[in-house]
Amino acid sequence: MPPNNRIAIVGAASLRGKELNETLGESPFASADFVLMDDEEAIGRLESVGDEVTFIQQITPASFAHADFTFFTGSADLTRKHWQTAAHAGSGILDLSGALD
Repeated sequence: MPPNNRIAIVGAASLRGKELNETLGESPFASADFVLMDDEEAIGRLESVGDEVTFIQQITPASFAHADFTFFTGSADLTRKHWQTAAHAGSGILDLSGALD
């Protein structure tokens, strides 16, 4: 996978988000640019992505700009609140929360 691909993980502080982050960091996707996002209480937490450390960011419409894929790993409410914004930005949606079933 080329390093210019961008993967967003919404709900990054959740157990599912952390497991996905770890799994992707050990996969062919490890060279992608990761953006970790979550709700207010998780903003600013440090997380490792592969060999790098990054902060969990606030979710804004601009957060999804240039995201090739967005994984929703948090609560169903968080997914329902933000999935359309990600889709309108042109990101592929992968719902691991079960909210869009």
